[in-house]
Amino acid sequence: MTTRPPTTQPEDATSKEPHQQRQSAWRLVTGASLISTGLAAYEIVPASVTPLIRDALNIGPTIAGFLVGVMFGTAVIASLPAGAALDRADSRTAMALAVLTLVVAGTWGWIAGRRGDYRSVIASRALGGVAYVVVWNAGIDIVSRAATSENRATAVGIFTASGPIGFALGQGTGPLIAHRFGWPAIFVAFTGLTVVGLVLFWPASRGLGTSRGDAPSLEEFGAVLRNRSVWSVGLLGFLGYSLYCRVE
Repeated sequence: MTTRPPTTQPEDATSKEPHQQRQSAWRLVTGASLISTGLAAYEIVPASVTPLIRDALNIGPTIAGFLVGVMFGTAVIASLPAGAALDRADSRTAMALAVLTLVVAGTWGWIAGRRGDYRSVIASRALGGVAYVVVWNAGIDIVSRAATSENRATAVGIFTASGPIGFALGQGTGPLIAHRFGWPAIFVAFTGLTVVGLVLFWPASRGLGTSRGDAPSLEEFGAVLRNRSVWSVGLLGFLGYSLYCRVE
């Protein structure tokens, strides 16, 4: 009487699952980081070609500086409403919509720049600033969910490092892009990077976008605003970021 040898296929399949999950998590981190890098480059790149913009639009240094400053102003205004909305929305979908918004904003800025329409350029930059706020908040949220407790700090650290990397990319390549394609091209040059990031991010983030807990109540939000430690950390972060941008 013959006996069938025990099969190990279910066990092998089970053993592959953690490996596949790790690969998916790191693809998500890579995709989210590329999206953030492209947005950060878009944010800072006008600073690298300010003389060209001033000559083309016949504007002074302060007004030209507003092309970068408007995005920081947008972040101040939009951060709280965007955070409240993301607490109640799907972070995965929000990331995709933010990339689409950047593509629209970049194309709008490119067309407005070619026409010499300063006000439209500023409006497009404000729209891009909203996209950046959404990506930054939703990205940290979904990256932290995708990573395990053992590598969560590393994953979030990689994502947050994408901001300075994007700044360096925008500052370093902005003059080259402007010289080759004209200065308005700086507004669309980095949208492709965010699209590539979304291609990696979207399939790897399936099932991770929905919030697992209840959104904070107004009372809980008020308790945070009354916490002195929160204000101290926020003030230190603001001062540190302001000094960093001043050096840039």
